[in-house]
Amino acid sequence: MAIYSLHHGSIGRTTHAAGTAGAHLDYIARGHACLEVIGARMPLPAPGERGGAARSWLDAQEAGERKNGRVVDKLMLALPRELDAAQRIALVRGFAEGVTQGRASWLAAVHADAGNPHAHLMIRDKDPGTGKRVAGLSEKGSTDQLRLAWEQAANAALERAGQAARIDRRNLAAQGIEQPAQIHVGPRVEAMERQGKPVQSRERTTTRGRVVRWPEIDQGRSRAAHNAELRERGRAAPQRPVQPPPVPAPSVPFPPAQKSPVRLLRAVGRQGPGVQPAAVPSAPAPDVQARQAGQDELVRLLGLPEPEMARAVQRLMPEPVETAMHRQEEVRRALARVSRVAAVEARLSTILVEARHREGNAHYCVWQFRQGVQGMSFGLGHVLLAMDQVGKRLGIGKVWLQQPELRRLEEERDRHSRRVTWAEGLTRPGGPVRRIKSAAMEALQSVEAVARREVERVQGPARRLYEVALSLLAKRQAERERQEREREEQARERATRRPGVALEREQERPQPGRGGPRLDQERERGGRER
Repeated sequence: MAIYSLHHGSIGRTTHAAGTAGAHLDYIARGHACLEVIGARMPLPAPGERGGAARSWLDAQEAGERKNGRVVDKLMLALPRELDAAQRIALVRGFAEGVTQGRASWLAAVHADAGNPHAHLMIRDKDPGTGKRVAGLSEKGSTDQLRLAWEQAANAALERAGQAARIDRRNLAAQGIEQPAQIHVGPRVEAMERQGKPVQSRERTTTRGRVVRWPEIDQGRSRAAHNAELRERGRAAPQRPVQPPPVPAPSVPFPPAQKSPVRLLRAVGRQGPGVQPAAVPSAPAPDVQARQAGQDELVRLLGLPEPEMARAVQRLMPEPVETAMHRQEEVRRALARVSRVAAVEARLSTILVEARHREGNAHYCVWQFRQGVQGMSFGLGHVLLAMDQVGKRLGIGKVWLQQPELRRLEEERDRHSRRVTWAEGLTRPGGPVRRIKSAAMEALQSVEAVARREVERVQGPARRLYEVALSLLAKRQAERERQEREREEQARERATRRPGVALEREQERPQPGRGGPRLDQERERGGRER
């Protein structure tokens, strides 16, 4: 059956050694495990290829990142077994394009493991044209958004395939399943079991120093046997009705197909810099019923234990403003326009550099050809030069034998010179490309300002509810810590007070043998009464 599994991590310049992102790319694209490599807006390696254009591109991106920047985000996704290979690849492609909104670079390696189909996804969360973040994967709460998006995408793919299986990102307790979680069985353990080798449990120490006592956990049984026993125990135990998952937020629509850069330049050029963006459609204002629901939610939170309250407050955290803002259709359209104009500008810059290089080579070839003619032997060189002078005087041009070759070189030089002039005219300051880019940036800033105000207005009640709940949780935690400190101080005072009290009582007790036996008996009786 389909299972839910999503692991989200990152590779940064300060958290990892140089070249880690490229090494991870080589690892996930290894030939014996990788079925296919897909991606967008970056070079793609072939399965089993090490290095190459993709590794060079990733190393260049890492070198150009700031010293404490994040290079890539990496995800590992468990793919549903009910889907075939083509459907799994389409699922990963659609999920990646939805997360990156069709703007950021990404690469995915789909692994064709029959018992554990999964995919490794690498996302470079930056727009190649603007350099801005797209998905906000470094923001707080981004992992929860990814988990929700993957659940929606996988269940939609299963529904399209006509499968009844569904995945759920919640834990077993939240789903109403009274069954302990199973232990992960890795590929090496599966290989040992297939070969009939005994699997021995032993203690392991994680990278964070935590000791995992596997002999106490599995009690000498293999992981597969332990999981089978848990499944049997779960089938035998009475099950509560499975709680339906909460209604998720609407998924991110896929971006529309992009126009070609030439058509975009023509369209934006016709619009001109005075284009005003369309207004972002507004959402209905919160009413009295929503405010009453917020107050009821606060009352419910106050009645929960502190750990459950902390988890509930975490679920109340609204979506980041940047992420919600970039879901607006107008914002995404303006961002796509800026990205395409920037791509056209980069292409023209490349053409200009290439044309200048070829123009220089053509100049050198013409000069070298003329120098070669003048450096010929005395007789032939002078004959050719004399023929050239005669042709000029007669008005018939150059008549020496190798004139067609020189004419070809000069025409090639002139052609590259015209190309350089054309590219410089387009990309110069104040030129058409710069004007179009400035107009697109102004439109983007205007649309983003409108969308930001609209998102802040719509999220206002939810954000205020989250802030109030967070402050209540902080006060509750501070009160608990204060009570714990008071209990510790009282216990410390009692521990330090007891020896002194015993010593005082020992000093107050009368010494035997002073005053005779009768006085000693009276003193003992008085001490007992006291």
